Amino acid sequence: MIYSFLLAIPFLAFEYRARGGAIVVGSDTLARILFWAWPCGLVCEGIAYTHHLPLWLGIPCAVMAFAGSCIGHSSEQSTTFLDHIEMGIITFLMLLLMIAPMAYFEPTMLFYAPLGYLGAAAYAIGYNVTWTLKIGSTVWCHPKGTEYGEFLTGALAFGLPLAIIGII
Repeated sequence: MIYSFLLAIPFLAFEYRARGGAIVVGSDTLARILFWAWPCGLVCEGIAYTHHLPLWLGIPCAVMAFAGSCIGHSSEQSTTFLDHIEMGIITFLMLLLMIAPMAYFEPTMLFYAPLGYLGAAAYAIGYNVTWTLKIGSTVWCHPKGTEYGEFLTGALAFGLPLAIIGII
């Protein structure tokens, strides 16, 4: 089970980037459902299983992940220090919303919510990556752009905290 949660880190990195536009589906709402709510609900379902919580918790976690992805944050996708700080606040809130249904049953999970603030570092690092990430015929990330920030946010602000919660 530990390996499954370690795989959540790259899984949510790719999913958060896919939701951000790497895979175009023609609708922001559909992208949020397919590439964010569903994957987050799946990971949270695994957490519920390992923590002996009700297995239906994946559904409200997915709904909250969707709600969090609707928080406007395009103006924070910039290269300034203040924008990185604001993005960290947004990713913290997004993670907090996502784990809230499980924290109702196990309040100690809330102690991991501040790890969502790693979104600030993810964007700061992402703007300094100088190579293109191409998978198949799809360019997932361009150098020095928001794409690496999205990719790293999925890994650091969401995948890592959820993996830690699942393993502990």
